[in-house]
Amino acid sequence: MDNINYDTYLLSVLQFVTEGREVVIPVKGNSMLPFIVGGVDHVALSRCNEISVGDIVLANTDEKGYVIHRVDNIGEDGRVSLLGDGNLQMREHCSRNNVLAMVTHVIRPGGKRVSMQSRKAVALGRMWRMLLPVRKYLLKIYKKIH
Repeated sequence: MDNINYDTYLLSVLQFVTEGREVVIPVKGNSMLPFIVGGVDHVALSRCNEISVGDIVLANTDEKGYVIHRVDNIGEDGRVSLLGDGNLQMREHCSRNNVLAMVTHVIRPGGKRVSMQSRKAVALGRMWRMLLPVRKYLLKIYKKIH
């Protein structure tokens, strides 16, 4: 993907998602550690009609452009706040209309699909959000192990 414009690539991906197709894309960066590993994992994207706090989405944000991050808050005004699992403070923001797709599965090396809507994944995501005050230390341990 180094030879093509990433924004152009994502626009093509989003066209398929809008048509109701599932699209699998590679993940760049490590802002979703420890749940999604950039350069290793892929994610399956699908159309999202409704979003909730804790969902992992692809959004076009005010601050960083396209990101795959977890929904941290949805304001009464429709503004969405996103926070990467590997981030400690930096949140991105967008309108509800700029939440473009839902991450339904993480695809590990070897092809194993991990549902992000399973009870286990939802519980782990909720727990990880509650651990925000100590994430710094947990991420250091994770990075040392991996």
